[in-house]
This record gives sequence, structure tokens and C-alpha cells, in this order.
Amino acid sequence: MDSEKKCNQLADKIRNLLGNGITLDGDVVHYIDSTFSNPKIEELKAILLDDANCEKDSLMELLFFPDESMQLELEEMLEHLQLGKPDEDKVGDALGRESLRVNIRLPQDRGSIDLELPHEVIPGFIARLHISKNLDPKLREVINKYADEGAGDGYKVKIRNSRFLSGEKKIHFL
Repeated sequence: MDSEKKCNQLADKIRNLLGNGITLDGDVVHYIDSTFSNPKIEELKAILLDDANCEKDSLMELLFFPDESMQLELEEMLEHLQLGKPDEDKVGDALGRESLRVNIRLPQDRGSIDLELPHEVIPGFIARLHISKNLDPKLREVINKYADEGAGDGYKVKIRNSRFLSGEKKIHFL
């Protein structure tokens, strides 16, 4: 499969995941409550729609930060596609081609907000997925062989997110 098709395939998968919405975790909600004094959903929406608010951009980055559950959904595809660094921009371009409304849900029935995925957050979002950090085939083989059923992708995501640089000795140790 050529690089363009791979990038479009991943962008479609990400689009589907985002289309299902994002439920914010406790840490994100704690940050929002601490920073904005426990805002009601209407107040939060006003902050996110106010271009003059200096905290809007960092809040958008936080809301569109791919959590581990999203990364777990993508791991098998990322392992299969084996994308490189140049592909990150292609995936971002493919993801941003069409507008996408994302339902951001706060837990505990605090409400939800429908936001359009801002083009400005796409490069950071893609970078945080570490799509070009491919695990060494030997390491993948060991994880697939020895990890408990259903835990292998979690290990792969953790390694993908780490600063782990594979080398023969490190891989042999693991």
C-alpha cells in the first residue's frame, strides 16, 4: 500500500474516533475546574468560542490531547501501517481536509459541547500520537508472545509514548 493510502486510512480512523466524541478524564476536568473556577458548561463554551481569551488555545490543545484509550484504538493500525516522520504531515492534512464536529463530554452529567476540530490543534494532536515511532520487530514479537491477553497493545502504546530508544541490548533486556 502506498504512503498516501496509508495516511488517508489512518486519518479516516482518527476521524471516526473523534466523531464518536471525547469524554474528558478526571485530570483534564480538574485542570479546567482549577483554572476556570468550576465553570458551568455555558461558561466553558464561551471561553472556547472567545478568540480574545488568552487561555483558549491551551485549553483547545488539552481538549484534543489523544488519551491512552484513543491510542489503544489506533495501535493495531499503526503497527500494521509502519508510518514514517514525513507521513505525520500527510495524516494531518488528510484529517483537516473536511470540517469535523467533535462532541466533548464532561463526566458526571456536567454536559457536553460540540466543537469543530480546529486546524491549529491538528499538528500537535498528530505529534502526540507518535505515529512515526515504530517498535522494533523483535520487541513487538516478544510483547505479542509473552504479554497477557489484551495487554500487549497497552505495552506498545506505553513504549510508543516513552522516550525509549531501542537498541539491541535494551531490546534483549526487555
